[in-house]
Amino acid sequence: MRGSSAHPGYAATPGWPAAPAPQNVLAWVSLGLGLGGVMFGLLTSVPAIVLGHIARRQLRERREQGDAAALTGLISGYVISALWILGIAAYVLFLVALFGAVAVSSGVGSAV
Repeated sequence: MRGSSAHPGYAATPGWPAAPAPQNVLAWVSLGLGLGGVMFGLLTSVPAIVLGHIARRQLRERREQGDAAALTGLISGYVISALWILGIAAYVLFLVALFGAVAVSSGVGSAV
């Protein structure tokens, strides 16, 4: 390892502290997309999950910063995706129950 840096490839100049590791861009994009899922639903929360996993792998391999951002993007992406899927399922069940109640009350399908 060159210099006294804790990160490989980032040498410290004599008299100066070692340069910090760079930020992982995908981690921050995952965070933004995960939080954007509140407004845009599955359109942004699913890519947040994918990019969060890619960013976490890159963080381990490259020793970059941004693990908290990637983890937050992953968690928010999963939570918001689950809430949207549950909401869509509840809406579909509501419509099925509504149309079933209307059909029963109007006599559709009865032999009388």
